[in-house]
Amino acid sequence: AVNITPGGGSAIVLDGAINVDAGIVTGATSITSATQIASTSVQTPLIEYTDGDDAMTIANGGGVTFSQAATLATGSTVGNLTLANGSITDVSGAIDFGNENLSTTGTVSAEQLTTTDDLTVADVATIDGTVTIATGSITDSGGAISFGNENLSTTGTVSAEQLTTTD
Repeated sequence: AVNITPGGGSAIVLDGAINVDAGIVTGATSITSATQIASTSVQTPLIEYTDGDDAMTIANGGGVTFSQAATLATGSTVGNLTLANGSITDVSGAIDFGNENLSTTGTVSAEQLTTTDDLTVADVATIDGTVTIATGSITDSGGAISFGNENLSTTGTVSAEQLTTTD
């Protein structure tokens, strides 16, 4: 080992550019290490870590980019979003996809589903487990559909096995 101790108030200068003063290194444009470098503070406009195939960059201001998909622990927070196993939540309680599509081959579950435009169902819609709406058919598991005191009208033909009317 080589111990270099500068005089009081002096610093060690290497290659005319790298300064070591009271344990703080400045002026280095690159640090290469075969082991982990630990510090409570690293000040640089850019930190890059590359091990041959995985890379991470921390830019001045704290922006982090990964050259591949980032693996985060469940419960990680990104902005206002919390990413957990099987769940994405926002502190506001709403996630807005703007004018983008949301699709799944699975099931969408919601306490309440509201649309401000047309609702298109590609197969069969079941409401409350009793009313089924399918192409050309509306049925109820109880065998009756009531329109209350509302009118039912059509420009087509009404077909029934039995038709009962009341005055």
